[in-house]
Amino acid sequence: MVMKECMSLTPHWTFLASIGGVCLLGLVDYATGYELGFFVFYFQPIAAAPWTLGAPTGYAVSLLSARVWLAADWPSRHRYSHPAVAVWETAMRLVAFVVIAYGAGKIQALRVQARQATEERQVARRPVKTLTGLLPICSACKKIRTDEDSWEEIERLSRSTPTPGSPMA
Repeated sequence: MVMKECMSLTPHWTFLASIGGVCLLGLVDYATGYELGFFVFYFQPIAAAPWTLGAPTGYAVSLLSARVWLAADWPSRHRYSHPAVAVWETAMRLVAFVVIAYGAGKIQALRVQARQATEERQVARRPVKTLTGLLPICSACKKIRTDEDSWEEIERLSRSTPTPGSPMA
């Protein structure tokens, strides 16, 4: 699932859209009966919740999705060999839904971390200046020739050039 920043809804609307999507899927699940499965379609509203609202909201939508699925399946007169099988099916769907919510939340958190790291890297690169060409150094006295063809001590040049973070910068 890829959401562009300009197309994302506000958190309030995302939450309502997720809940509405789950309820709509529950109605479709109920109307079509147990013969047609809409299991994977629950993933979209479940993934949208932690993407914009965080993992706890994704877990809540996951729990709601499992309950809606059970509420749609129960009255469809789907005959299980034992009532515990319906509980098992619901639990397995809940586990799958929670994994989707966790994954979507983790991916979004990593995207935010990567964006922050990129911004920090760009800020850190700004004060770095690239040395181009050769730096003539005398092998005997260890002085550096400047652009004006004079020889200066390394310490004097490094003191006159402010470094990032120094009071003179």
